[in-house]
Amino acid sequence: MQDARSVDIGDNFFDPPDVAIEPGSTITWTNNGDEPHTVTADDGSFDSGVLNPGDSYTVAFDGQGTVTYHCTIHPEMRGSVTVGGGGGTAPAEQPANESMPEGMEAGEGY
Repeated sequence: MQDARSVDIGDNFFDPPDVAIEPGSTITWTNNGDEPHTVTADDGSFDSGVLNPGDSYTVAFDGQGTVTYHCTIHPEMRGSVTVGGGGGTAPAEQPANESMPEGMEAGEGY
């Protein structure tokens, strides 16, 4: 079942830090803190760039597996997304409120 989940970005944390979703679902991270942050996959498969307070970033996840991520500005901020029951994930970046072109491929190495 596809769904849309939300993760709040605070000034020293992601809430919730670990999210489990089904393939085809999306996660939207929203910076509710007072400082800029990023949402950056450890393997480089997605990167929000700098999110200023109030900014959002959405990623659609296909396939299965776990991808870990962090804030490049505050590396102690860490989280993970588990899609389905294992294997490899294929996240596809989607800026908030915009559609990403079909056929976009993510990096390997999950």
